[in-house]
Amino acid sequence: MTPPACLRRSIGAIAIMLLGGCHERETPAQLQAWIDVVRDQIPEQQSYLAPQSKFTPLAYQADTDDTPFGRPPAIAVADHPTRPQQRGAPQVLEEFPLEALHMVGTISQAGRHSVLLQVDRVVYQAKTGDYLGRNFGMILRIAEHETELEELVAGTDGRWTARSVVLPMRGENK
Repeated sequence: MTPPACLRRSIGAIAIMLLGGCHERETPAQLQAWIDVVRDQIPEQQSYLAPQSKFTPLAYQADTDDTPFGRPPAIAVADHPTRPQQRGAPQVLEEFPLEALHMVGTISQAGRHSVLLQVDRVVYQAKTGDYLGRNFGMILRIAEHETELEELVAGTDGRWTARSVVLPMRGENK
């Protein structure tokens, strides 16, 4: 056999195989019959939940002590002698919760130490005696790697309790 004849027969064989792959194996009617058989084999869906009985809402009034959630005890905070006296208008750093304040550095000028506190992207300078946070926190001591302050927290008995808090330098081990 010559190479052109061999090439023609090879091309012919490949064409027959390719055309054989285009043969429709199942008709649309056969496919629809198969779908019907499978659909008939699927069990009917059953409801596993019992029918709901009639819903009766619980009626209560918020201004009574008979609420489904209970009522937190009222905190009557009276002025206590240990509460510090505010010096004029509230300071800027009293607006932020203590968790939002981060110590980022210190500055010392003429023996006076100041702390650099960051809130969001703004850095504030504070000194000993300044107020921080929402619980009457007052700076007591500024060290190189931490700032110590005292907060006053109202108790349920109406008294103020002093709590010591240390703000470590951001990035320092806590």
